Amino acid sequence: MSVLAQRLWISGLIFIFFNLKISSQPVNFFSSNLPIVILETNGAPIPDEPKITGKLRIINKGPGNINYVNDVPNVYDDQMGIELRGSSSLAVYPKKGYSIELRDSDGEEQEVSLLGMPEDDDWILAQPLNDKTLMRDWLAYRLGRESMEWAPRTRHVEVVLNGQYEGVYVLMERIKRDKNRVNIGKMTSADITGQALTGGYILAFDKVQGGFGGDWKLPYPPLPGSWQETWAQVVYPKAEDIAPQQRAYIEHEINALDSLMYNWTPNQPGAPPYEGKIDVDSWVNYLLVNELTKNVDAYRLSAYFYKDRDSTGGLIHMGPVWDYNIALGIGDYCSGQDFTGWAKDFNQYCGQDTWVIHYWWDKMCRDYTFQQRVRQRWQEMRQFTWNNSQLVQTIDSLGQQLQGAQQRNFQRWPVLGQYIWPNAFVGSTWQEELSYLKIWLISRANWMDANINGIGPVPVRDVVGQDGPVSWFPNPVSSGTLHLEYFTDAPLDLRIFDLAGRLAGEFTGLPSGRPMHVKLDVGAQLRPGCYVAQFSIKGLVVQSGKLFIDQ
Repeated sequence: MSVLAQRLWISGLIFIFFNLKISSQPVNFFSSNLPIVILETNGAPIPDEPKITGKLRIINKGPGNINYVNDVPNVYDDQMGIELRGSSSLAVYPKKGYSIELRDSDGEEQEVSLLGMPEDDDWILAQPLNDKTLMRDWLAYRLGRESMEWAPRTRHVEVVLNGQYEGVYVLMERIKRDKNRVNIGKMTSADITGQALTGGYILAFDKVQGGFGGDWKLPYPPLPGSWQETWAQVVYPKAEDIAPQQRAYIEHEINALDSLMYNWTPNQPGAPPYEGKIDVDSWVNYLLVNELTKNVDAYRLSAYFYKDRDSTGGLIHMGPVWDYNIALGIGDYCSGQDFTGWAKDFNQYCGQDTWVIHYWWDKMCRDYTFQQRVRQRWQEMRQFTWNNSQLVQTIDSLGQQLQGAQQRNFQRWPVLGQYIWPNAFVGSTWQEELSYLKIWLISRANWMDANINGIGPVPVRDVVGQDGPVSWFPNPVSSGTLHLEYFTDAPLDLRIFDLAGRLAGEFTGLPSGRPMHVKLDVGAQLRPGCYVAQFSIKGLVVQSGKLFIDQ
């Protein structure tokens, strides 16, 4: 672990153990407008692993009805296997999360639909504690479902464990290969040749059991010359099921993508080589969810991707999204609380962390074709699903549902007004926490509106070495005529300043085009000397550099 990561970790532990004072009061819990989940283990403590057998009951009479603890369970009433869930949160937070496996009376796994979600045997009860809005994961997954092929479905519930009220939880799906979830080909250990070998696979960049490593190390470092490494993990097929041939195949495929990305120079003539290797739309949508939420862990931890069989395209899809408890302005480190700046630039301000963002995203965001697809998709989402009023309405609607439950939750876990790592904001009331979330999210969306054209530098046919969307030549200018070559979908403005910062020349409203070649008579406005050329699109400066005028 890097020095920075260690410092943050130790700081978090100190704050939690020495500043967090939870003196919860007994909660007389009888009823809720939310579904009620009752866990019973006959008083046995729930271990980290393996799962122990218990009883699960779920009560839900539907919208507009009140559920009572003593009601007959009408969603589920059978055995379960249960264990604790989490790594850092498990170690430091008193409110625990759980992994649950549905079992029949014989102790065998059984797939059941819970609360309107497609049937499965594996479920998660996530425990919002440091997130005092109780809704950041829920909100991020909703954004994911609105923009991507699939993101985990969730339902807020109230939980009772062995007769004791435990507060508000989020029942959610796991990331799994399933026709209703990650819909890729099912594999068996016999699928070791031909089309069957090519998919499907689910992979991730993530910590391994709270530490470092994975199934294999990617050929190229995440940053040029960095000490950090990027390790890929195979999530599906499971470690105990995957055949050696399957592991070798998917390692080869991801390494081939890594080599393609490493040896590719963005913005060369012709279609980008990644077009035939990745599902670009999924990468665009994944980026936008992580940027709108400004997830501190984005792209580097809990970063899932998958590949289906070649017969169905065989492209590498990014996603599903996962784990947003340090997102949406909650994190007080690595610029997590700042609604400005890009999450993809994590390496620039936290580059000494052990887990950094693999260089793929930097290269993709320097590619003009990819940038254009990001901008277009962002504008599409903002026009409809992600407009400001809809975002606020989404939070307010859930807030109304949680109104009674949150009071009981904070009676059980009285953390309002207390710092819990890594809170960037500490509200004295739940309403203050909701207000902060809404203000932060709208500020973030507005900032992205103003800066989406600057999602990344855009080198295009770089004649003289400038890093940006415009190439200009000759430089120095000797004939008085300056040539510009650029790719834009909006008019380009050029302002030229002398070395004292005074405006010396201006050319605005230069026509857009892909590509565009424009000649400018700068000799008529500028005397011989050194200047700074500044290019902007829609008021956003996208590039600047030195411009020399000869005699």
